Amino acid sequence: MTEQKKKYYLSPIIFGLLLPLSLWAGPLFHRSTEVQEVSTKHFRILYASSQTNTVARLVSMADTIYEEWINRLGLSKTYRFLVIITPDIEIMNGMFTSLPRNTIILYEYLSDPMLVPSDDALKALFTHELLHAISLSVRTAEWDFLSFLMGDFLSPQYVQLPWWMIEGVTVSGESASGHGRVNSPSHRAILIQHLLENRFEAYSDVAQIRYGKGGYHYIYGGFFSDYLQKKYGWEKYGELFKVSATRFWPYSFQSSFQRVYGTSIDKEWASFRSNFLLEVVPLPIEEKLLKEGKSLSLRSTKNGLYIIDREKDKVYQWKNQKLVYLGDGEDVASDGVAIAFRRIRFKEGKPQDGFVLYQNRKKTFLPHVRDMDIQGNRLLMVKVDGFESRLVFEDNGLSKTLLEAHPYRQYLFPRFVDDQRFVCVILITNRPYLGVGNVESGEMTFYDLSAYEITSLAVEKNKVWLTLFPREGNSLGRIGLFSLEEERLDVFGVETSGGFYQIGVFDTHLYVIKRYAEKSQCVSIKKDEVISKLPRKEEKKESLALDFTPYQQENLVLHPSSARKFSDQLPAVRIPLFYPDPIALLYGYIFWDSSLFLYNEDPLQENSTYIELHYLSPWQTMTWYGEWQNRYFYPFSTFVGYGGYLTPLGPEPGNLVTGFSYQWDVSFRERVAWRNAFQFTQGFSFGYTTSLVWAISQAYLSTPYDIFQGPLFLQAYVDNSKNYYTYGNLVYSTKGLSLGILGGWGNVSFFSPLDTLRNYTVLTETLPENSPTYWGRSLYNGVVGTHGFWILPLSVEAGYKHFPVYFESVGAVVGSYALLLSRPNTLREFYGAYVQIYAKWLLGYVLPLTTLWEYQYTTDGWYTSLGIASSF
Repeated sequence: MTEQKKKYYLSPIIFGLLLPLSLWAGPLFHRSTEVQEVSTKHFRILYASSQTNTVARLVSMADTIYEEWINRLGLSKTYRFLVIITPDIEIMNGMFTSLPRNTIILYEYLSDPMLVPSDDALKALFTHELLHAISLSVRTAEWDFLSFLMGDFLSPQYVQLPWWMIEGVTVSGESASGHGRVNSPSHRAILIQHLLENRFEAYSDVAQIRYGKGGYHYIYGGFFSDYLQKKYGWEKYGELFKVSATRFWPYSFQSSFQRVYGTSIDKEWASFRSNFLLEVVPLPIEEKLLKEGKSLSLRSTKNGLYIIDREKDKVYQWKNQKLVYLGDGEDVASDGVAIAFRRIRFKEGKPQDGFVLYQNRKKTFLPHVRDMDIQGNRLLMVKVDGFESRLVFEDNGLSKTLLEAHPYRQYLFPRFVDDQRFVCVILITNRPYLGVGNVESGEMTFYDLSAYEITSLAVEKNKVWLTLFPREGNSLGRIGLFSLEEERLDVFGVETSGGFYQIGVFDTHLYVIKRYAEKSQCVSIKKDEVISKLPRKEEKKESLALDFTPYQQENLVLHPSSARKFSDQLPAVRIPLFYPDPIALLYGYIFWDSSLFLYNEDPLQENSTYIELHYLSPWQTMTWYGEWQNRYFYPFSTFVGYGGYLTPLGPEPGNLVTGFSYQWDVSFRERVAWRNAFQFTQGFSFGYTTSLVWAISQAYLSTPYDIFQGPLFLQAYVDNSKNYYTYGNLVYSTKGLSLGILGGWGNVSFFSPLDTLRNYTVLTETLPENSPTYWGRSLYNGVVGTHGFWILPLSVEAGYKHFPVYFESVGAVVGSYALLLSRPNTLREFYGAYVQIYAKWLLGYVLPLTTLWEYQYTTDGWYTSLGIASSF
């Protein structure tokens, strides 16, 4: 059979392999964890046996929250979801995934209560992810049938809703009870500042923002959804999901919006935009710029001022009128002698949050510490206990709890005032109180500051400097000064561009972070000028006592069972019957593929297996493949696969051809660092591949091309006719630009990056006379030379602006090559240059179409080609 036809029967395998690959990254539990499960009316919950209290709380409220939102959105159909709670990933986050099945994943750790302002982190996080699960599962009967065949990920909402809508329902939902980002004036200030700078995003631009630009799709989407809900009601808002569920084609969300609300998104967005108007004036005092960056933070002590570049996790000290680099970290604490950096360390691949303390020539990691202050051998720390926190004082290694953990309280900004006193902020029902306590006696008094949101705190003797956002109206943030002696709060400031987001104090100056649309600035201002020249509002504050009765959880009996049971062994069965093969369609042929896909993974994700079968008509071709993966012995992973095909095509029609593959990976911090693979096909070929696949710099660009998957890649191949080839590439990356060289040698055809990328050429090309072709073009038998290439990422975040697909990266590959080609009677040199524009990431998969321009020279002359190619 022709080389072209030989590739056809592989296309359903390729397509089938792509479907299940976007699973959650890495194991969720430490190996050897005892995983248990408990069920409610609407949820099956998997958790570590140590998480009994958290799970008991969730079980007591999960069904109630679920039914509240089903009713509020006006939905009639109910769903059942898997929930996984893990204590082993110490970042404040959660996720909802439809691959391989609808699953809510909660990380039992609260790294920053200000990220999603709420004292009840469990409820806020669960509500957020649950609303993803509900809203993205709204389907018609037809979509339900298709998702049953293909998988839970097949939902009209994924291809209809823009990202600001997908995240808008969750952010507005987390805020419905008075908590969350919509009720945070510091988050509201982001949109106010954008409007002031004339940088307020258009809704079509926010639709394409995914993880870049500071997560603006969360902020814009949350506030716009809240605007729609308050103006038109929840019933209308819920209709958007129902109408979107009836659409089979993308790009139609605008018409869905028009149908539901009777007006265009443009008009509503313009009206929404007007909610963030604010008059500002120049700051009437002199300010000096110290540092500028995308995301800056501040920390001041009696001994110095520290500036943290949060984007790069770099800590600097402002010393002798210049910045001195101290170390890596996302926060810092110091008393001038000892110093501690907040960092994530990895233990068996799991992220662990805490501070690295350098003291008395010793290095100590303090796990689960969110914030801290140092005074000699005494430490004041906020320690995280799951979704809760407690305030701990440690003196020469002996520790005691000053404020106990509670599900409706969070502790922030612990700071020493003197040898006995300290201050901190206590968040209760999403309202801050300033606490003043004694580390020896444990006695505390509190001051109600609930009219404001507090985003930072710095201590100067008996004074506490704050950055405050008034809760009423629009504001960009003010400077507050609380006198511990006079029990008085003075609020200084005018509305000025950038506002005041964080504060530090040292010597005669205040240092503040001003936050703009695309950057933040650290500036210094004189203390006495702030006090004398800025308007001041005085508020007398009386101390009060808060009830800190320990939380008593209901005595709920869970009746858990082991999660390792048969339902975990085959959780995903997909039977996509008779769908047209997409690769063959590129050639104008219609082939029907009926397939069976079975996938299983245990709760620890230590072992997984999958089996798939395909029957391709009208060629009467049967293919099958199975694989087992083991990840128990971290950092090693092992993959063993076995497959084959039976087809009437080929040189020996009707023969069963089988193959075997073995691959082992070495991982580092949950990323594969070194990959080795063996492949064997019965009677045909044997191959070995080895590669380094970790990024050699932050700028290293991951492309859709296998041969560019790491800084070093080598492959060797031999078949039963003693034909062979070897090739490899070496890549160097810096500042977003990747440079590389590739070379190969052998006596069989070698697929260069160019031909690998354009397996399926749609447009006709002019080739030298009598050139044999398959898959676009053969490179002929012969010796393969070397060529260079460079990869340039482009700052393009999406294609069609209104389409809710985020392209992880768009870029170009530019290069040249020189080949020595041998034919039976001639030997020719073959030169070429090419430009390949590519785009990645369509609903978790590589976008299959790229554009190509190529300029080549042979002894027959010059010619050029233009085409559309596949990056499979």
